[in-house]
Amino acid sequence: FAFSEYLKAGGKEYLAEEILSVSPRISEKRHQTLLSLYDQYLKTGGLPAVVQAYFAAEDYHRRRAEIIADYEQDFVRIFGERSINIAKACLRSVANFVGGVSKNSTVLPTVTTQINARINEIFTRLEGWHMIIRSEQTGPSPHASHQYLPKRYLFDTGILRHLRESTVPSIDILHTLSAAARTPLGGVLENQTAVDILRFSDSVSGWKKSSVGTEIDFVVKKGEECIPVECKASLSINKRHLKGLLDYLNLFSLNRGIIVSFAPRSSITITNKTVHNIPAYMLERLEDQVQKKSR
Repeated sequence: FAFSEYLKAGGKEYLAEEILSVSPRISEKRHQTLLSLYDQYLKTGGLPAVVQAYFAAEDYHRRRAEIIADYEQDFVRIFGERSINIAKACLRSVANFVGGVSKNSTVLPTVTTQINARINEIFTRLEGWHMIIRSEQTGPSPHASHQYLPKRYLFDTGILRHLRESTVPSIDILHTLSAAARTPLGGVLENQTAVDILRFSDSVSGWKKSSVGTEIDFVVKKGEECIPVECKASLSINKRHLKGLLDYLNLFSLNRGIIVSFAPRSSITITNKTVHNIPAYMLERLEDQVQKKSR
């Protein structure tokens, strides 16, 4: 389920229509309401059976655990008993390090040549089944792009939270205020953005200026246009949040970029460069914003 479908499943069709409208007028009070609902959506995820369990006041955590257990039984059948722990470790590695580059060394602490090959094989299979989303990281030149490891995301943010937060407190959009505590929330938002981009694009990819330089979470291409998209788990947007996007826009002589955040909808223009901030609960409108750029 996308967020609008989640809202409809919970009997809030009027809110679903509002976030999908062409020119929504969302008050501060409504914004707070939508953030609270979106916060639960990021915890529940979009699997229909899990969403239905949540709105039926059933134990949705247990329902999701049952679904994960079913996946693991499939892994045993396909990969064999000897590789089930590697398959599970691949999923948990993606969940734990989402937002960062994906390294085989984060799957298992000790990786032999044989195990490394098996990890690569399992990642390829999981990506082929669309359980894991692979995001290639490109650079200013083909040579630079060849050096960068990919990022990986999980197909459902609820499963990511289940694997990631099994032994730690859950993070809240509105109530977790310290910057350090909110850092993991950035990876959660980035994961959901990848899921939503794939609703209208065949693939996702990111961009790096260098191994330690500017990084753009996603670059969405429509026709000949490239639109940079950055995720910020912030309740407000300031100029500091725009630095990476403006760097990318200036480098490639582009005029428009997008930030996905928890701040109210807005647009900021600096020296002929416009950055549109889209509240995360309106991610389904991202395609429309991208298409505007192409006109």
